[in-house]
Amino acid sequence: MPMHGGWVLELDIEAFFDSIDKAKLREMLCKRVRDGVLIRLIGKWLNAGVMEVG
Repeated sequence: MPMHGGWVLELDIEAFFDSIDKAKLREMLCKRVRDGVLIRLIGKWLNAGVMEVG
């Protein structure tokens, strides 16, 4: 199968969600997603901490 001029990108987005403005992210989500349950679930994921050990 021939591939003409394709790109492969590898990105590390580990710290992206640490530095993003969560208020703006929620504002954009509310414009696109109408399901309040899903919005609340995503909000919980954004506020959840990470357990490093144990």
